[in-house]
Amino acid sequence: MLKALFFKNFFYPFVAILFAIFMVKGDKAYAMDFQDSADGMSQLIVQRFLKAYEDSEVKKDNVSSTASHNASENEKDLEILKKCILDIDVTAIPIDNSMDSFLENKVLPSIQFLLGSSFVKKNDNYNALKWLEKAKKNGYHEVEDHILLAQLHIGMQHKENKNFAQALVWFQKGAHKDANSQFSIGELYATGKIAQKSGKNAIKWFNRVLENTNYPNFYFDSVHKAQLDIQANHHLGKIYLYGFGVSPDFPKAAKYFSEVNQADLYEDNTFAFYGLGCAYYEMQNFSEALKNFKIADQKGIPEASYNIGVMYSVGGTVPQNLKEALVWFEKSKVMGCEKATKAITAINSAIGSEAHTNKNYEEAIKYYKMAADDKDASASFIIATMHLLGQGTPKNKDEALKWYTKAKDYGHQKAQEEIDTLNHPTLMISRCPLM
Repeated sequence: MLKALFFKNFFYPFVAILFAIFMVKGDKAYAMDFQDSADGMSQLIVQRFLKAYEDSEVKKDNVSSTASHNASENEKDLEILKKCILDIDVTAIPIDNSMDSFLENKVLPSIQFLLGSSFVKKNDNYNALKWLEKAKKNGYHEVEDHILLAQLHIGMQHKENKNFAQALVWFQKGAHKDANSQFSIGELYATGKIAQKSGKNAIKWFNRVLENTNYPNFYFDSVHKAQLDIQANHHLGKIYLYGFGVSPDFPKAAKYFSEVNQADLYEDNTFAFYGLGCAYYEMQNFSEALKNFKIADQKGIPEASYNIGVMYSVGGTVPQNLKEALVWFEKSKVMGCEKATKAITAINSAIGSEAHTNKNYEEAIKYYKMAADDKDASASFIIATMHLLGQGTPKNKDEALKWYTKAKDYGHQKAQEEIDTLNHPTLMISRCPLM
């Protein structure tokens, strides 16, 4: 009686569902396999499988009762099976040894493939590989891209855990075809995650990304590939600009950065404009350098503002303009460039010196004081002298002494001598020889 109830309430519905989901249409051999394997399954597994099916939105009429499992109808079968299995989430069902053996040895390759895909969806990539490789071994031909994805994910997990040697091993498994794996290898070399930076190896792998035409596939479309190409160009530009493991090549750097800047898909091309400005500067194309530095400045790179300041302060590259240089150095400082402070001090002192030479003493003392505020010893010494001589300010011995003291504190070697002279006026008398 109990046995009859079990078959009526559990076993027969279970077999019917398996027939529908696995699409074993009229195949008696498969029917026997299902029955044999079901006898070895625990009642708990059967109940959970039925519950998962009942809770899903999959209807029986989604499953064709007449479709055959030949290659020509594989795509149609695949879509039906995705509805039946992926939505149910097969990986949530506990699998004991008998079920595992059943799935491994008896199930259609398409079911093994979709079980692997379900593990990919759950980011259980080792189990995903297990079933995907079984499906491939058993003749399922649409599985390779899914295997590549699982291998890539395992490599990324090792990379996140800073196990870079293992990450490289897994990325190399898919590097014969997968552009993501190729890019990841290039990035490991470019950033020195493997032993030391290897510019030549990085260049090799980034170029393979650019040459790769194995797309689209189920997870990697043309837009994704275009974005990956842009990032590869970005890395190549940096390698040639800074000479990472290779001699600097500024024309090549400019070429790769230009590729990045011309692409509308790349959201963060900030550094590419800065890098392009640096490359053009080294190539002595100063107008293009200035143009790209200004774009990078607008995007928030303080070093770009600093470089513009350098160009205006030195002259030759653009007409020299110390006050314009000061504007850019001050902007760079506000944006966080530490070396801008020294540049500002030097420019203030230079503007003061230029005004002093032109006898514009009021402007001179104004800029000298801004330099002195940054503890510039020379500017402080000159301010003291101008107070002593009454240049741009009334003569004032006390003010002169104050600024000579600051100059001494800031390290001016002659300041103490001037302080002594002011404190002991007799030292200022000329000692003529006796007649």
